[in-house]
Formats: sequence, C-alpha cells, structure tokens
Amino acid sequence: MRVARKRTTEIMLTMEVEYLTGVAFAARVDRPAEAEWPPHPDRLFSALVAAWAETGAEDNGRAALEWLETQAAPQIIAPEAAAREVVDVFVPPNDAQVSGKVGGKLPKDWKAALYALPSARTNRQPRQFPASVIEWNGSGRAKPVWFVWPAAEPTPTVEHALASIAHNVAYLGHSSALVRVTVDTADGVDGLTHWPDDTGDVQLRWVYPRRLEDLVRDFDDTLAFNLKRKRSQPSRTFRPQPGPAVRYATKQTKAEPPRSVFGHDWIVFEDAGGAVPPLTALAHLSRTVHRSLLSHAGDGAPEVLSGHQADGAPSTEPHVAIVPLADVGSRYATGRLMGFAVVLPRDLERHYDNPDRKAVLQAVAKLAISDDNQDGGLLRLSRTVAWQVRRVPFPDKWSLQSDRYLGPRQGAKRWATITPLLLDRHPKAGGEGSAEIVMRACENIGLPAPADVLLTKHSAVNGAPSAWPPGGAPKQTDWSFPKDSPLAARRRVHATLTFEEPVHGPIILGAGRFRGFGLCLPLRDDNR
Repeated sequence: MRVARKRTTEIMLTMEVEYLTGVAFAARVDRPAEAEWPPHPDRLFSALVAAWAETGAEDNGRAALEWLETQAAPQIIAPEAAAREVVDVFVPPNDAQVSGKVGGKLPKDWKAALYALPSARTNRQPRQFPASVIEWNGSGRAKPVWFVWPAAEPTPTVEHALASIAHNVAYLGHSSALVRVTVDTADGVDGLTHWPDDTGDVQLRWVYPRRLEDLVRDFDDTLAFNLKRKRSQPSRTFRPQPGPAVRYATKQTKAEPPRSVFGHDWIVFEDAGGAVPPLTALAHLSRTVHRSLLSHAGDGAPEVLSGHQADGAPSTEPHVAIVPLADVGSRYATGRLMGFAVVLPRDLERHYDNPDRKAVLQAVAKLAISDDNQDGGLLRLSRTVAWQVRRVPFPDKWSLQSDRYLGPRQGAKRWATITPLLLDRHPKAGGEGSAEIVMRACENIGLPAPADVLLTKHSAVNGAPSAWPPGGAPKQTDWSFPKDSPLAARRRVHATLTFEEPVHGPIILGAGRFRGFGLCLPLRDDNR
C-alpha cells in the first residue's frame, strides 16, 4: 500500500495501527458518550510512552520519543467506521466493601459477606463504552489506520527504537482495543483522509515538545500519592491531560463558512462558590479578570493580552477577550452567571510555539489559583465581594460549553446578542445610523455585513437581561460599569443579525467586545 496526497521522493515516517478485533473502544474527551474516530494522534503517542515504560524505559527509546514529540502533527489515512450504539452498563465499584465506604470492614455474617462479590453487589454504577466498528478488508480483517509524518526523516537509530517500542504496544486508548503497531518509512503516500490545515473543521489532539517529560512526571506523582495516601483517602487514577488540538481538513471538508477573528478553544472557569456576581456586573468581572491576568504576566505582558501597543495606544490587532457564560437560551433560563471564559484570537491559537501565546497561557494558568486549590481560587471583585471559581477543561454543564457560541458546523444565518452591544460610535442625524454601525462592527471582526439588523431593548435570547431596565426600576438592576470605564458612556442595544449566508462563531461585537459585550448566540427554534 502506498501511504500522502502528493507523491514525493523524500523519506517519511509511517505507523500502521491494526485493530485486531475490528472494534476501537475510545470515547471523545469533550463528549464521553460519543465514540472517537479516527483515533487522535495523541493517543498513539501515549500508547508508545506506556509501552516504552513497561519494557524498561531505555535511553534509546526516550531519545526516539523526544524526537517524535517535536514533529508536526501527522497526516492520517483512516478507514470508514460506524459508531456502535451506546448503552448504560452497570458496573460494580472496584472496592470490596458492601457499604461502599472507604475503610469499611466486611461483615461477619457469611451471607452478607457474599455481597462483596462484584456479581452480587447492588451498588453498581452506570458506565458507557463508546466504540467504533471498523470497515473490514477482503481477507476478513479490519482495515488499518495509518499515521504519516511527511516531513520527518528519522535516523536509523530513531527508526529502530520506535519500531521496537511499537512492537510492544498492546492497545490504543481502552485496554480492550487490542492493536498491532508497525513502524516503517516510505517515499510517498496516497489516499489521505485527514491532514493538518488551519482552516479545517475537525480538531484532533497531538503532542508538544516535553510531552514525554510531563507524562512521566504526572505518572510518578500519581504513584507517589497512592503509595503515601492515608487509609481514608481515595486512590488516584493516572489520567494524563489531553494534548493540544490541531485543526485537520478531511476529504469530506466543504467550503468553510466565514469565521470571526476570535478562536474556538476557550479556557473556561466555572462558579465554585462565594458571591456570584450578576450578569449585569460583567464590566466589573471582566476588568478584574483582565487585571489579574496582567499581574501574572508581569511587565512583559504582550500586546495580545494587554490590549495596548508599546506606546500605550489601543491595539489595532485582535487580542484576548473575556466573555461571560450564563444560563441563557433555554425555555427556563434564569440569566444566572455560571462562569466565564478567556478567548484567544483565532490566529494565535493556531501557533503553539508563539511566545505571546505561551505568555497568555502562563498567565491564565495562574489565574484564580490558591495555595490549597490548584484548579481555582477567589476573584476579588471588590473589598467585600469575592467569587470562587475553578478551571474546567471539559465542561459538562450546557451553559459552560463553548460549542454553543460557535454555532453548527455548517454555520448559522441568524444570531442574537445575549449581552448588550456597545456601539463603536454615536449615531448622527443624516449620517451613519445604528444599524450601519453594527454592520461595520461585523466587518471589524472578519465577518460579512449582515443583510438585516434589528436593534431592540430586549434580547431575542431567553434569559438574557435587557439593554437597560424599565423606568422606575432600582438602579442596581441596570448594567453597571467601573467609574473610570470608557464603556459606560457607550450606547447599549441588543441586536438580531441575519446574514445572507451561514457564518461561524464566536461572534463578539462592538466597542466592548474584548470585555464580553456584544456576545452572540445562534438563534434556534426555542429562541425565536
């Protein structure tokens, strides 16, 4: 088999993965109830690391894996696969206590003690095992998956070490996904199904330099904890953090709908207690988060984070935005603030070695961290108001999922603001009107001007607060701004936008877009 879309005489690295049972057991990281296909390259790397460690962790193998982690994301040739129907399987807990409590003793009565057997226990927990059934070839075996590194030219020593490690890989992902892995070199490939492309609509995980070092350290830390843990403490399971996502184009990829300048990979923080601010306090929240990020970045904060050029003038380039994540858009939505997200510019999230990107991520990693909680801490919005938040890499709450703000894969024509849009300029009689200003705001973030703009006091999204409160309402029900905020004087409106062709989110518009104002959701039937 010839293994790239373009023929070449250069030597390239290939890895062939055959699923011996014809079934790939793997769940999507972001949606655990769905099967993952094709297998992400990050899974293959982790499987190689596990095989290397289990067979002595030799130096040649380490050097080969460290070489592999510096290579660009591979191209993929994947056969067709059908997702198997997912059902709940009730699995007994691993502990042998009838009560299920840590440290509990077995009962003396032999009849009661029998219930410690997994088959007899009643406290079983539901689990799901998503799987993909792979297309078979004419000889009755599943077609293999090929991973191809077209620009990689391994030395004979590296190739031999990788081949030796691959020979010992027994499974990929779940332990029941038995595989055979073969390493080889080729002078050309055909039939690619997935290849790295910044405009692709599929995201697959790959690794980064020093990934091996991180995996080894995290495994050692988990092992050390389990060896030293107290009897009352539950043991830890080693689950490595997923690698960063890389965009892939596929043979099914169609013309992409227009996209904004804002990125897709949001860094999400959720409510973890304390004084949750109202959504109308967005300006205070976003300022607090931004100032915290700047303090963690220090004097060398890049323009993409500070929002200002070296001379202090406002940045003319897209930069980091802070957006609210609220309970809006459903029939019973309350408008309650559930968390917030840090959004990178789309161009920046594509380049993993960009020093500005690294500086932003390092600042975000320190955001709201306390000594006793490395995943979260307090955001002090004032002297008396402190909100406890924590990072959530893969939110399970609907209100916190960034996919809602991206829209469907094919894009959406109708969008509506959930936070008021702050107009970039004041409309003038005989000049540019409010609708024209909003159209220009769409063009400012890389989208076409909408065909229709409807400006109102109230949002078309259920649960979203109005642009301003009704007459006679208490002052605290209005949107509030810090005293020195230049956004306070901006005219606030809610907008419903209709584009001639579908566009892709996120859409964040107007003068306050980097502070979460003008955040839009695609309109669905229950929002119309």
